[in-house]
Amino acid sequence: MRWILYSRSDCPLCEYAANLLQAAGVVFTEVDVDGEASLQQQYGLQVPVIADSINGRELAFPFEPEQVLAFIKEASEGAA
Repeated sequence: MRWILYSRSDCPLCEYAANLLQAAGVVFTEVDVDGEASLQQQYGLQVPVIADSINGRELAFPFEPEQVLAFIKEASEGAA
């Protein structure tokens, strides 16, 4: 899966990010950073983070819907 949403449970901002991705029609995998010590150490409280597993780029909160769409569009065009 290309798109990954790093999040944690009971995180309203993570739910916001998931809703943005769903509204944009993006298929993604949601990964709870608290489920793995290395992810918890890497991301700490810096969630949500949208990651492109193909090019390794990440977009960390805070972000606006326009920024998410631009991030996805730019990554998709770069892969074409």
